[in-house]
Amino acid sequence: MNRRLIAAIGTAALVFSVAACSSSSKSTTSSGSSSSSSSSASGKTLTVWLMTGDNPADWVSSVTADFKAANPGVKLDIEVQQWTNIVQKVTAALSQNNPPDVIDIGNTQTPYYAAAGGLMDLTSLKSALGGDGWTASMNGSAVYQGKQYAAPWYAGGRAVMYNKKLWAAAGLTSTPPR
Repeated sequence: MNRRLIAAIGTAALVFSVAACSSSSKSTTSSGSSSSSSSSASGKTLTVWLMTGDNPADWVSSVTADFKAANPGVKLDIEVQQWTNIVQKVTAALSQNNPPDVIDIGNTQTPYYAAAGGLMDLTSLKSALGGDGWTASMNGSAVYQGKQYAAPWYAGGRAVMYNKKLWAAAGLTSTPPR
C-alpha cells in the first residue's frame, strides 16, 4: 500500500520536543535515582519507537537533525519496531515505569491504549501540534472520549478495480460502492 506522510517535519519535531519536556522524560542522577523537570530537558533521553516501513530514512534523518538543533543536550534514541507482536510489546512497555516517550502506533490501537491509561492527553497541545489543519476524518482515530491522544500520521489510498464485463454478466448495473 502506498502511504503519504501527513505530518510535516516541523510538526513531528514539535511532537518529539513536547515529549522531551513531558513528565515521562527522565534524567538519571549520579546516585541512580531519576528526576523529572519540565524546565529543562538537557541531559535527558527521548525514546521514540517507529514502526518498520512507516518512516522514510531521509525523513527520519531530517526530523532528527531538526530535533537536535531545537533541543541541544537531549539525546534522541530512535528504535525501529517490527509489526509482528507489536500490540503485546507496546502493552508491556506502557505498563512499565519508563515507557518510550513517543510511539508510532496503528490508528486502530489508539482507543485501546488511551482507555488503558497508556497515552498522554494531548488535547491542550493540539493547536501547537498543527491540529487546527487536520481533517476530522484523519483525526477521528486519534481521539478517544473527546480527548486527543495521538496525532494523525498517514493517509492510505485505496482503489477498487473490477472487470466491467464480469460485473455486467453477474447482473450488476452500478459500480461498486465507495
